[in-house]
Amino acid sequence: MHKVLFILFNLLFLSNSLLAAGVGKYSLDPEHVSQLKSDLKASQFSGFVTVADKNSILLQEAFGLANVESQTLFNKSTQIDIGSISKTFTGLAVAKLIDAGKLNPDDTLSLYFADVPKDKASVTIHQLLTHSAGFPGAVGDDYDYVTQTQFIDLALSATLLFKPGSGYEYSNVGFSLVTAIISKITQQNYEAWLQDLVIKPLKLQKTGYARVYDPQIAESNMDGDILAQASWGGTKPGWHLIGNGGMISTAADLVQMGRMILQKPNQTMLQPYVQETGGISHYGYGIVMEQDPVLGKMHWHNGGNNYFYTDFYTLPEQGLVVILHSNNPMTQSGATGRLLATLRGKPLPPVSDVTTLPTIPLDSKTGKLALGFLDAVKQKKSDAWQALLNRSAHPAFLAMAPMEEHVQTHTMLHEEFKAHEFLSFRELQADNGGIAELVIKTKPNNATYTLSVHYKYVDEEPVLTGIGIE
Repeated sequence: MHKVLFILFNLLFLSNSLLAAGVGKYSLDPEHVSQLKSDLKASQFSGFVTVADKNSILLQEAFGLANVESQTLFNKSTQIDIGSISKTFTGLAVAKLIDAGKLNPDDTLSLYFADVPKDKASVTIHQLLTHSAGFPGAVGDDYDYVTQTQFIDLALSATLLFKPGSGYEYSNVGFSLVTAIISKITQQNYEAWLQDLVIKPLKLQKTGYARVYDPQIAESNMDGDILAQASWGGTKPGWHLIGNGGMISTAADLVQMGRMILQKPNQTMLQPYVQETGGISHYGYGIVMEQDPVLGKMHWHNGGNNYFYTDFYTLPEQGLVVILHSNNPMTQSGATGRLLATLRGKPLPPVSDVTTLPTIPLDSKTGKLALGFLDAVKQKKSDAWQALLNRSAHPAFLAMAPMEEHVQTHTMLHEEFKAHEFLSFRELQADNGGIAELVIKTKPNNATYTLSVHYKYVDEEPVLTGIGIE
């Protein structure tokens, strides 16, 4: 899957007084909302934002075209690709089976599949669901149509990255294996059990895979390719996607799903089982748990590919469901951050005030920090990365994880972005810090990413407080 990498760290640039203030009430100040709309339009954002509470829609704004060929606008019923938020639906299904006593999270692969290799025989369902089984991110491309049997053979023959239960590696493979296990337990194919365990109980109308897909209401990418072609490579998805990505839904259905998580939270699903890389967030069953100093607890997941991107948040202490979706990820950069900043009552500077530069400004302290970051990512060895952290990282950032995990982060960044073309630089400044955004195009696949270097000023010097990838 062309996965969207999770934000690794997220200290941002909050002041000490704000960090100490405790959880506050969300804000939808009309002036701030107006700025948000203006900023999204100025950045040519294509998609929608939705904020809802348990009773009503508080904010719903659409931008651009949902379908380029038909010139259709986004609405609450537009079918969208929700990417890895598919894992949240799979996680909920598993949690329900566990609660009903039909599935034990400690069950191993050897109980469900024949001839499991020795190194994978003890892998548990819990480990598959929490990215701690050691499987790689993928064992094939989304567009390579494979059957369930073919996928299982590929997965079981893959080389594990670490001993099961000893690490964390975000993996689509684990969730597809869990999906196959659910089919064995329920004696139903995945579309049928998804309907019975999740879709029907929540009264969702247009969520699933090929069974509910309707090209008349589906989105397209910017090239005009309809969802099934752009995301699945054909009329239906193969097993490189099933259970982990490529699911379709609508804004209305995602709001319904979010309201369930808020009002009838499944505690089996919503446990901080495994610490994610970086140390400030934890993974439950198909959902991430994190603490925001202003908004409080955040339960979320994101997902996307080269064409579509979705963020899905529930904020239990605020009673809110927050959704952002785009059918042009190149315009998505910073959009979710702006939406959350608006809810915090601390909107980011207007896009109109931000200058995009074709080069990194080496005459500024922030530019030098950004260049040092980019140079360290290019290096195969971690020496430059560790030197950057020792020289220019905030102590709280360093304390998030042991140095070994910071080195692992560098390894991941290097593998993803070692070969790239630099496109542009821009800086979003706040009163005591900001974000330096580096837009790059990776080679040879020509995918565009924004690497965000978050910083705050300490003794008039910018120090690294976070890293974001979009």
